[in-house]
Amino acid sequence: MPKTSKVTKKREGKTEVIGFKVTPKEKELIITNPEKMGMPVNQYARVSVLMSMAFEGNIDAMKIVFFGVRDGFKEALAAKLENMNIQLPEFT
Repeated sequence: MPKTSKVTKKREGKTEVIGFKVTPKEKELIITNPEKMGMPVNQYARVSVLMSMAFEGNIDAMKIVFFGVRDGFKEALAAKLENMNIQLPEFT
């Protein structure tokens, strides 16, 4: 079986688009915060929603967050927790 690149795997997994309207102030806030954290806006939004759902006890969201490390969730989680002064343990 031919090997598939990481980029191809990511593109194959993410095929759906969600869009919503915001006020100019909301847009400014949504764009500014991820820039401060060094994250793309789309990753920040996806992680923020999934993290919120995981903290509310949604098992499917928890699985995506904790098993989705390869998609940058570990870095995003670490950045969010660091902003909350919580240290993320090292995963091995």
